[in-house]
Amino acid sequence: GLPAKKLAESLGASIVTSDYHELIRDPEINLIICATRHSTHARIAIEVLKANKNLYMEKPLALSGDELREVLQAARESSGRLLVGFNRRISSHISMARTTLGSSPTHLQMMYSVNAGPLEPSHWSYDPREGGRILGEACHFTHLLNYIARDVPKRVTLSAIPVGRAIAHEESFSLTIEYANGSLGTVIYSALGNFKFPKEYLEIYGAGTIMTIDNFKSGKIMGSVHSETKNLWKQDKGYAREIQEFIVAVRDGKPSPMSLEEIDLAHRTIFAAIESLKTGAPVDFS
Repeated sequence: GLPAKKLAESLGASIVTSDYHELIRDPEINLIICATRHSTHARIAIEVLKANKNLYMEKPLALSGDELREVLQAARESSGRLLVGFNRRISSHISMARTTLGSSPTHLQMMYSVNAGPLEPSHWSYDPREGGRILGEACHFTHLLNYIARDVPKRVTLSAIPVGRAIAHEESFSLTIEYANGSLGTVIYSALGNFKFPKEYLEIYGAGTIMTIDNFKSGKIMGSVHSETKNLWKQDKGYAREIQEFIVAVRDGKPSPMSLEEIDLAHRTIFAAIESLKTGAPVDFS
């Protein structure tokens, strides 16, 4: 509507439309960024990729295994590139963690705390057709733990605070990922807190070295001999750099900075977690 038109004018955008097919059909457009509601992602992704255009898709890419397989097949057959908005992997603190702990002679243990807070009761994320907050949000964190561990999950377990009394939705949960290489990752995601506390806090342990990342603004590495601090003036979750790297890949004819295998793994990990919640038992990953 009117706000979209005003925003377009301020940014110098030449097209304002409620029909995304106009963008797919336009031969002058070769990169599409999609940030629509979750239930539309897979359908739009398939259409964009079949048109051989590059696609930056906000997470999640798909809400089911069948949708995921169909999108990835379209991506394999497309001359366009696919990148999903798992931006945290490209933040300066995660780059530091990969450099410092990437060659750890021991397995890694990771704890990721997410103080997500509640949403408005009428928020669209609570619509079952949109997948809920576990599927819609937690794939961010399964992707990041997979990226840090540099391995494939072996077993996934998820438990949630049950719905009832003052709890209206399954949105406060603990997720544990056991990796084939012996590493272990845990996500504590909570809608029970408040925003006086940092939203995201990550601890990584390995071979006598500990790294903490506080809301992607400050980070510390504490080793038995060497310690290092990385504090930023403002939060860096990797948004700008991720877009920049994708544009460079498109411009220079390089592959997407995110492989289809990584995208597939992040989503299948959260699908396994949801299955664990349903069955009340760990799910062996395959």
